[in-house]
Formats: sequence, C-alpha cells, structure tokens
Amino acid sequence: MDEHPADTAHREAAEELGIDTSGRLSDRPIFLSVTETVGIDSGHTDVGLWFVLRLRPDTPVSFDPAEFQTMRWWSPDELHSPDAAHDAAHVDPALDRFLAKIAP
Repeated sequence: MDEHPADTAHREAAEELGIDTSGRLSDRPIFLSVTETVGIDSGHTDVGLWFVLRLRPDTPVSFDPAEFQTMRWWSPDELHSPDAAHDAAHVDPALDRFLAKIAP
C-alpha cells in the first residue's frame, strides 16, 4: 500500500483500537525499532515506526482480538517502576527503550 506512515498510524488506530486519533496522534514517529521476528511471523526483519497516541485512561477503546491478546494503560509511576522493564520484555523487545525515551 502506498500510504504515508502517519496516515497508516491513524488508520490502524481506528481499525484495531476503534478510536478517533484526530489531534491525539503525533504527526511523525518519535522512535524507530528494527527487530528480527520470531514465532509465527519469524524469518524477516521488522522495521517499526512508533507514534505517540495521547488518550485519557477513560477513553473508550475497542481493541481487535485478532490483533491483540490484551491491552492495558501505563501510569507515569508504572513507567518508572522496575516491573515496567520486565513487562516490556514480554510485549516488544524495543519497548523498554521506547519507554525510556518518552518517560525519562
């Protein structure tokens, strides 16, 4: 698909999270990750452009269970806790570096 990455982020957030991103999504990625895939998608390099989506914890979200097993909110205190690094390792190998960038 020939789509700008920011447009893709808006579309995916609507499709996979059921939310309107107007005025809530960064206009460009703030983080880049490069990982070798494992599991069912193994055998290729995944390049990720990470955008920030600012939502209130009470924002209704309807995530697509075909795309996600679960979803959770992270409070600022949780981002700085020792458990955050442990949780991040189970979510995405680059998440701990991303969290350090957005919540130093």
